[in-house]
Amino acid sequence: MNNLKGMKSMPGEKTRKTLVYSAWGLLFLSVVGVLVIQAFQEKPQPSKPTFLSDLIIVTARTTAQNRIIDEDITFVRAQAANSHALKFYYTLTRYDTHPNNVDLGVMKSNILKANCAAQMRSDQSILSLGGTLIYIFGSKNVNEVGQFEINKQSCEG
Repeated sequence: MNNLKGMKSMPGEKTRKTLVYSAWGLLFLSVVGVLVIQAFQEKPQPSKPTFLSDLIIVTARTTAQNRIIDEDITFVRAQAANSHALKFYYTLTRYDTHPNNVDLGVMKSNILKANCAAQMRSDQSILSLGGTLIYIFGSKNVNEVGQFEINKQSCEG
């Protein structure tokens, strides 16, 4: 009887060993297959929108606040509007007493020329990456006197 018992257990052990070796073999082949696939795949490039959003956040955080531009304009702050837009807030210091002396059209033209000249030279600037610069003007008594946006199309057109 012991001989029969021993004989029955032998094929079971052999089958179990075969299954274990097969499992390890399949695991090895799977790992090799994944490594081969990854080796021949094209490496993903960092996306420009991610770089753009990082650039906007860094610019908003590092731009000095409360700077007097001239006797009529004070820069208040920069703020990230979203992942592709940066807002600049300005106070028109004489607007409340002399509203007719403010011409937002002239201001937009001057800011557009300056930004396009500076930013379109670099392929790593907010405008060249497809971002938008939003300029918002207010005064002590008027929250928003006016605003305008500048983007890559503004510079090209």
